[in-house]
Amino acid sequence: MPLRTDNMPSSQPLKSLQEILRQRQQSEFVGRDDYLSTFSSNLKLPLDDSRRCFLFNAWGQGGVGKSTLLKQFSKSAEEVRATVAYTDESETSVPEALGRLAEQFIQQGYKLNQFAERYRLYRQRKQELETDPKAPQGFSAFVGKTVVKAGVKLGRRVPLGGAMLDFVDEDTLSAQAGEWASYVAKKLCNKDEVQLVQEPVTVLTPLFLQDLFTLAQEVCVALFFDTYEQTSEFLDTWLRDVLEGKHGDVPSNIVITIAGRHPLDDNHWATYDGLIARFPLEPFTEEEAKQYLHRKDITNPKVVEVILHLSGRLPLLVATLAVGSPDDPDQVSEPSDTSVERFLKWVEDPKHRQIALAAALPRKFNRDILAQLVGEDDAEALFNWLKKNALCETAAR
Repeated sequence: MPLRTDNMPSSQPLKSLQEILRQRQQSEFVGRDDYLSTFSSNLKLPLDDSRRCFLFNAWGQGGVGKSTLLKQFSKSAEEVRATVAYTDESETSVPEALGRLAEQFIQQGYKLNQFAERYRLYRQRKQELETDPKAPQGFSAFVGKTVVKAGVKLGRRVPLGGAMLDFVDEDTLSAQAGEWASYVAKKLCNKDEVQLVQEPVTVLTPLFLQDLFTLAQEVCVALFFDTYEQTSEFLDTWLRDVLEGKHGDVPSNIVITIAGRHPLDDNHWATYDGLIARFPLEPFTEEEAKQYLHRKDITNPKVVEVILHLSGRLPLLVATLAVGSPDDPDQVSEPSDTSVERFLKWVEDPKHRQIALAAALPRKFNRDILAQLVGEDDAEALFNWLKKNALCETAAR
């Protein structure tokens, strides 16, 4: 006989741990009410309603709560029985992103038959080629990208023989791409498999969309693309190609949400203005920050004051400082180490990391101070990089 506890009535179905976590996260969520209301109301509009948006774009500096907002949007979508799929910086190519989205559909009981079978073959052949000791140098950077006549279209930060593609000239890259293509053609006898490995985006995307169209006949589909400042290099052009119909029809029963540090580029996305709802995210208001702390049982006015001061009301830092529900101002620790390291997560260039750390120390930082550190020649480029990446709030002052 299974064991029962007194606080687990037999008439009540057992909740999953994930469900309990979602409920607690929901109870701690504050602010963004207008955005949540807009997203939820939009899901209930008829597909042909002129007010309905099919694209949502949320942006703001690191730690402002973009990922948390996407989780709330996801919950709203699930409440209207939409099927939800999410991707972020964990994926480094379009095929990987498609694979992760498809995997989540399968977990919800919707199998993308055409895509799943071809993607399984793609991964199998990709692994076989990558582990071949005779594979050309840099081949693993080639697999998953798109070969074009002029060479190969790769992300700017993909390693190539220990270097970065930013510094590889186009002729060298084209020659290397030719070597990779010849290797694939020699190893794979089936021409369809050769195309699958050399041009996976061209092959896999139409299959994904065909299966998605079938799925959308049953339920609304909500796709979420998080950390877009990292993934836009390979996703942005692809997403716009998808919306333009270059890979086939896109179902209308779909909502796409994109979140990153920067808004979608108007130069590329202006065509879709009538379909996009834009959500710029700012730090908590003082009232919102106090509300969050109150829910964490932090009510000592002096503790609240210290947390608001140290965090700048940035949601991530407010949450970090609230851990343990401190009841004494001396228990509140400086959050700089945690926040700066989080913001530098994807910064690989040692010079950029050093400058970002230096800029995080003073309360105010400008180009003139930077010029004293690095010299006049490098100051402009590095200061623009700091502002673009919003690695320190004071750098823009």
